[in-house]
Amino acid sequence: MDEKRQSIRYECKIDVRLTLEDREIPCRIVNLSEGGALILVAPDSDTTLTRESIGKAATFQLRNVRSQGSIVRFLESDGAQMVALRYEPHPAQDR
Repeated sequence: MDEKRQSIRYECKIDVRLTLEDREIPCRIVNLSEGGALILVAPDSDTTLTRESIGKAATFQLRNVRSQGSIVRFLESDGAQMVALRYEPHPAQDR
């Protein structure tokens, strides 16, 4: 099977708050790339996501970089909910 991703994904465990519509949802980024992230909704969150979340705008912030994109995939397994967020790559920043 050919890999269609254009950038490397990095496994991680970073707690963030995902903003979706008017809700802030506690989440954890489980993998991250230049143009997307796989995000696990915190098990103790009172928010339930569904496939209807696909296509909706969402944002999260890491340090001083805010990533805004859209939900492109919804996954649910053993009660865990995850969304894949696609966003435009950020320009290189001074470090």
